[in-house]
Amino acid sequence: MAHITDWFHDAKWGVFVHFLAQDDWSADEWNRRVDGYDVVGLAKQLADVGAGYLYLTTGQNSGHYCAPNETYDRIVGIKPSKLSRRDLISDMADALKPHGI
Repeated sequence: MAHITDWFHDAKWGVFVHFLAQDDWSADEWNRRVDGYDVVGLAKQLADVGAGYLYLTTGQNSGHYCAPNETYDRIVGIKPSKLSRRDLISDMADALKPHGI
């Protein structure tokens, strides 16, 4: 019987990207960085080296996250939001899909 994590084993190896902000970055600086992230280029590089998966962090304790989330914004009340306008996670998934990653 197949297990839900068999794909992980079958992928052999992948890449982890810890996409981080510096604590003193403004919301505008964070959005510039997220908006400038080349998902198509990274997807091509990963395909070229044979990576089976990509693990992309959404954020790590700075309050900056690389996807919009209205509920989070409402709960934490940070203004301006430290969440990106761009949904980098979704855009990255779309770029990886044609490569089977």
